[in-house]
Formats: sequence, C-alpha cells, structure tokens
Amino acid sequence: MIGQPISRVDGPAKVTGRATYAYEYWQDEAPLYGVIVTATIGRGRIREIDPADAERSPGVHAIITHENTPAQGARDESSPSPYWRARPTLASPDIGHYGEPVALVVAATLEQAQAGASLVRIAYAAEPGHFDFMANAEKAYAPKQLVFGLPTDSAVGNFDAGYDSAPVKIDHQYHTPYCFSQPMEPNACLAVPRGEDLVLYVSTQIVDAARSSVASTLKIDPQRIQVVSTYVGGGFGSKLSVHSETILAAIAARRLNRPVKVALTRRQIFHDVGVRPTGSWPSLMMRPCIRTLRRNLSKRARLPRAAFTRRPIG
Repeated sequence: MIGQPISRVDGPAKVTGRATYAYEYWQDEAPLYGVIVTATIGRGRIREIDPADAERSPGVHAIITHENTPAQGARDESSPSPYWRARPTLASPDIGHYGEPVALVVAATLEQAQAGASLVRIAYAAEPGHFDFMANAEKAYAPKQLVFGLPTDSAVGNFDAGYDSAPVKIDHQYHTPYCFSQPMEPNACLAVPRGEDLVLYVSTQIVDAARSSVASTLKIDPQRIQVVSTYVGGGFGSKLSVHSETILAAIAARRLNRPVKVALTRRQIFHDVGVRPTGSWPSLMMRPCIRTLRRNLSKRARLPRAAFTRRPIG
C-alpha cells in the first residue's frame, strides 16, 4: 500500500455531501435538542444549582443535573479496556476539571436549549487543584500497566552496553504540549427510545465499545441497545469511547420518551474528550508525563538506537 493511491470506501459519499452523520439523522418524530452546561472552575463542588429561570424559558422540556439523574454504573478503573467502561455523567456534585458537564437543558429547538442553558445558575465551592505540569514533576510514577494491559516499560537489546560504548551520546529531557483532537464532525448523538430499547445514532470508532459503555452506565441489557454509526467524520482516537453527549442524550431520551439530539461544541471538545497528554503518547491517555531521551549515535550506524522512559504525573 505504501506509495500507492488508495481510495477510501466512504470517500466519495463524504466529499459529495451524501454521507449522513450522527447529528443529521431524523426520525418520524421531531427530536428535542440538548445543550450541555459546563463547569467554570477547575476543581471543587457544586454548592447550589438553580434551574428556575431556565425551566421558565420558552420551549424547555427538561433540565437534568446531578440532583435528578438516575443511578448510573460506576467506572471500573481496574479494567484494562477503558473504552468499554461505564461513563457516569452528572453523577455527583464533584468537579474534577474545567469544562466538566454539570447540567443538560433539553428544549424543542437548539436555540431554545441554548437560551435555557445560559439561564442555569450555579454556585461553586472551589478547591485547590494541580494545574502546573512542571510544578508536579516530582510526583511522577510508573503505573503498573498501560491501556489493554500493555507493559509500562519496554526494551530492545542491551541499551546500557550500547550507550556506554557509543562515541557520541545525547541524554536530554523533552517536554511536548497537549494535543487535542478536533475532527470535522463533532462528537454527537441522536438517542431514540423504542419502548425498553434504545437506538443510538452516534459518531464512534468502536461500535461494540459504545454499546457496552452506555449499557454499563445506564444499567440496562446491552441487547436492548442498537448503535448506528454509518459514517465517522474523523476521530483521531477521540471517538474510541463515548463521551458525555451520548450518555446525556440517552438519559434524556429515556426520561422524556422522545428522540433527543446532543452535540458537543468545539470548545467543549477541548475539555470533555480525551487528549494526547503533555510529553506522552495516546496510550497513557489523560496522564501527563515527562519524556526522557537517551540516544547513542554510532558513526557507522545508519539509524540511531534510542531508549525512552516515561513517567506519568497525577
């Protein structure tokens, strides 16, 4: 395949506008629209939430917060497969990061949902957080394993012997910034209730993981969930798992017994979707780390040999 022109099977449909993405699906019944309200502090708790003005706003059908969400499954951190885990959303008043969802406003139109979302009043009790990467470098540690149970460290050959004998040595520490995924299609979901069943039109890179994650979160039989993801408008790994838009659309649709559409805004994608962390690679997920490079340069070698050590922080 290298050097050969390869056509993507979905390419013609996408470039000609014939591909239907998750947010564009439409059922027989007009959908309701959900807009997510996000936290404005980096760490702390919701001290008080007042939805009264939003509830009186024209077209608003429901306001969902941690005070009225159904019981959800707990996130199983012991599982080596993160994309299949439950993703509880609005499950407590605790705030773990800036931009975390704190409410969902559902209305008859997108504009009415946006207007209602601007009227939700929230008071926070802010707490100290760790926001300076290098200030916490001394807390770096080696996890027992990485995603899917992969080993934390790897080595090929006898690095120490090769490095010690190299005529030229480089031993340097590099710091790389966060990288964010911003695909053409934002993270979005249309949730359609069908009695006890649920149909999810969602932009996801792993259909089975999406179904398992939603089922674990909502505590329902996975066989009652159908996931439709005909086209994905880019993902870069950010759609390997579902996010708050899918969970909240599903919760709202089941509560109101109506189709509900929810999409993350561009700004919300920066905060709610997984990133490539500082100085790391995607498999470390949200764990920032320092990367140290030791490389020996042999005058006779075509390619240098290198060793990396990675220590996540937090």
